[in-house]
Amino acid sequence: MDTGEVPGAVSGPAEQEPVPGPRAPGAVSGPAEQEPVPGPRAPGAVSGPAEREPAANPSAPASGLLGAIRQAAAAQASGNAGGNPPESAAALLGLLGGARGMLDSAVPGALFVAVYVATRNLTTPLLVAAGAALVMFVYRLARRDALRYAVGGCIGVAIAAGLAVLTGKPENYFLPALGLNAAYATVSAVSLAVRWPLIGVVLGTIIGEGTQWRRDPPRRRAYTATTVLWLGMFLLRIAVLFPLWLANLLVPLGVGRIVLGYPLYALVVWLTWLIISRTRPARPPAAAPAPGA
Repeated sequence: MDTGEVPGAVSGPAEQEPVPGPRAPGAVSGPAEQEPVPGPRAPGAVSGPAEREPAANPSAPASGLLGAIRQAAAAQASGNAGGNPPESAAALLGLLGGARGMLDSAVPGALFVAVYVATRNLTTPLLVAAGAALVMFVYRLARRDALRYAVGGCIGVAIAAGLAVLTGKPENYFLPALGLNAAYATVSAVSLAVRWPLIGVVLGTIIGEGTQWRRDPPRRRAYTATTVLWLGMFLLRIAVLFPLWLANLLVPLGVGRIVLGYPLYALVVWLTWLIISRTRPARPPAAAPAPGA
C-alpha cells in the first residue's frame, strides 16, 4: 500500500498545477488558447477579413466594354489576370458590365427625354436625370455594390448635362454617348487592322489567356469575328443616332438610344458567347508548371 502511494506522492506536485490530470497537456497550451477563446475559430479569424472584401464586391466590372477594358488593364498591371472563362452568355454579360451598368446609363437619359417632352424646359429634365443618377448611387452605396457603376453614371450624367446647359440644346445630352461609340469603333477598327482584335485583348487578359490566343488559329479567328461584331454595333449606333442628333430630333434620339442600348448590347454579347464558346480557351505554357514548382 505504501509503495503504491510513493509514486503518487512524487507525481502529486506535477498534478497540483493542472488539477485534472488529463488537462495537463491542455495546461501547457492553455495560455495560447485564451486569446482565441473558441479554438476552432482561430483559422476563421485569420480568414475573416479576406471574406469581407468580396461581400462588398469591389472587383465587379464597370459597365459596358469600357469597364471590361479597365478591368483588363487593372488585372494586367497587378499581375492578377487569371480568371475562369465564362460558362454561359449570362456570365459573359456579367463580365462585360451586366444589366446594372446599362441601367445606370439608360434610366437618366430616358427620364431626361420624358420630362423635357412634358415640360419643354431644359432645367427640369436635367435636375431629374441628375437626381436619378444620385438615387442609383445611394442605392448601390447602401447595397455595398461596386461604386464604379454609380460613379461612372454620375460622371456621365454630369458631362451630358453640362453640354446641354452650355449649348442650350437638349439633344447635346446624348453627344457624349455618340462620342464614346465613335471612340469604340475607332479602337476596334485599329485593333483589327493590326491583327490584335480588341475583344481578344480584353477577354484574354480577364480570363487568363494572356496573348496565347494569338498562337491558336481557331481562338484568334473567334476573337476577330467577335470584334467585327462589336464594331458593327458601334457603327450601327452612330449611323442611326448621329443623323437624329444633326436634325435636332430629341425624342427619336432618346428612343433610339434606349433601343440601341441594352437590347442590342445583350444581343451582341449573346452572339459573342456563341462564337467564342466553340473554341477552347488558350492557356499560357507557364501556367502548367507553376503548381508543380
